[in-house]
Amino acid sequence: GPYGTDWAAVLAAGGKAMGPQRASLPLLGYLDECAKVEHAITGEARDLLGLAYRSGATLANQTARLALTSEVTSPLKPADDDRDLVNKVTVSRVNGTSVTMQDHVSADPETGDGLYEDTREINPASDLDLPDHASWWLHEALVEEERYDEIPIELAKNTTKIDDWYSTSHGDLVTASALPAAEADTTLAQLVTGSTQTISPHLWTVRAATIPASPCDAG
Repeated sequence: GPYGTDWAAVLAAGGKAMGPQRASLPLLGYLDECAKVEHAITGEARDLLGLAYRSGATLANQTARLALTSEVTSPLKPADDDRDLVNKVTVSRVNGTSVTMQDHVSADPETGDGLYEDTREINPASDLDLPDHASWWLHEALVEEERYDEIPIELAKNTTKIDDWYSTSHGDLVTASALPAAEADTTLAQLVTGSTQTISPHLWTVRAATIPASPCDAG
């Protein structure tokens, strides 16, 4: 990165310290551990043969890289409402302790009605980091908006958007308004996590995998 081995500068820029590197993991396992600690987005790079790693510290308060209107096509379907819903989370550190947090607005703490539990293990530098990770997980999971697994885009409708699309990378902000009739009142702000595209003689169809951007709107 731009800071080399100046770890103080890395941490000041939002980087997170990791716990001990375990000898039993393959390379992708190490990258996954780093991504979990930094709330990063990883995937196949679009501009070179390799992997892209986008730290969570770089996702906040972005300007849209790609602003869409008529280029969004049907069907634009929200994901199942409760598929990713979690309102009680337990985050544990490798060979360390754990922290559990629950949102008592969306679930009854006495009866357990409406309770959706999940756990994850991460490898941060300290057990003291766990409360921040648990609260962020709840923050992401309980965002009050529709979730869209993918946004279908037809670039042949507006070829001026092609360069904008090619400059859009993992974690970049995409907005969409003036959507197809069924979603006409919806304005989307999403972060790109991956994509597929199909090019034919008359069409240039992109399906951008996305997650909500609103959790990264920081004060």
